[in-house]
Amino acid sequence: MPQKKIAIIHPDLNKLGGAETVCLNVLEALQDDYEITFFTIDLIKKKLDWDFLNEFYHTNVNSQKIKIRKLPLNKFFLKIPRFDGWKTNYWLWWVKKNVKNFDLIFSTSNEIDCEEKAIQYIHFPKIINERDFMKKNKRELFEEGFSTKLSKITKIRQDFHTKIYYWATKLNKKYIENNITICNSNWTKKVTEEIYNVKARVVYPPVVSDFSPLPWEKKKEGFISIGRISPDKKILTMIEILSEIKEMGYNICFHIVGPALNKGYFKKIKERIKNKSWIKLEGNISRKKLTGLMNTHRYGIHAREQEHFGIVIAEMLKAKMLPFVKKGGGQAEIVSHHSLLTYQSLEEAVKKINDVLKNKNLQKKTLIELDASKYSQE
Repeated sequence: MPQKKIAIIHPDLNKLGGAETVCLNVLEALQDDYEITFFTIDLIKKKLDWDFLNEFYHTNVNSQKIKIRKLPLNKFFLKIPRFDGWKTNYWLWWVKKNVKNFDLIFSTSNEIDCEEKAIQYIHFPKIINERDFMKKNKRELFEEGFSTKLSKITKIRQDFHTKIYYWATKLNKKYIENNITICNSNWTKKVTEEIYNVKARVVYPPVVSDFSPLPWEKKKEGFISIGRISPDKKILTMIEILSEIKEMGYNICFHIVGPALNKGYFKKIKERIKNKSWIKLEGNISRKKLTGLMNTHRYGIHAREQEHFGIVIAEMLKAKMLPFVKKGGGQAEIVSHHSLLTYQSLEEAVKKINDVLKNKNLQKKTLIELDASKYSQE
């Protein structure tokens, strides 16, 4: 009896985030029992580095068992951020055209319209007009250094791109709403159900458990942030928060880990920390070095507004760290909305971090409380 054919759809595995964790684990789970075709853009690189991806995500994807279909697009266009919107249009049109005659279609990176029922794992709804979403929900979604107050020209340009987007991809909302919808957090589920007429279910992304943390007393009184280096992650804000903590007399260090997806922002960070020897810009490091840092440091910090899930926060709990995160979004769910670990403003972050750092009993009490979280369990 021939194996059933499954199309797995994911544009870019090089971002090294929670969405990519889901994709790698789905590929591993299905590769032995089904005929898998993997559709991807695979930005820039000629060849996916499966050894690196498996090591980073603690998976065992066998590329020999998977057919790879890459978006046929000139590298000149792939490299230029100005064409990102058009690449997305072409990508969705190309996927829709090429996923016919599969027994199952599974998008591990948000909504998909294939004109037939599919499974879509939504990390955050993308096929929407973001301005309309902000207006509908009356919710401030910040990006560091950018204002949500759009000029008239920007609004016209955004509406134009949205109309082209719908026209180019021949998007039909009813096909998206007909899919089986899975979300990465209760927060994302709420947002998705506000936008689409769907009943979504929550399946949290798999969290790697390859940690051997030192006892708390032996860990360094240092901080780690993990994630792509781009404005939405608000790394400059974290530097400002921890600089104030440092000025209070604490002997802390700060490791910034993640791929530099925004070169201008990366340069800005380097400039900001050039006289701060206690801050180290690690960049994109191996999984072994990352787990080593997490095993030996006490605290994590995260500053993105409305993070959709925040898989690095779940990993920090596995490594027996105390992560300080913004209120709202999926990351607050991970720390069970703990009052000491969630903050709204820079001033509140500084106060709460100071409260925890100066009180050893409070540190231990908070660790015990976090041990009850499902993300801390082995």
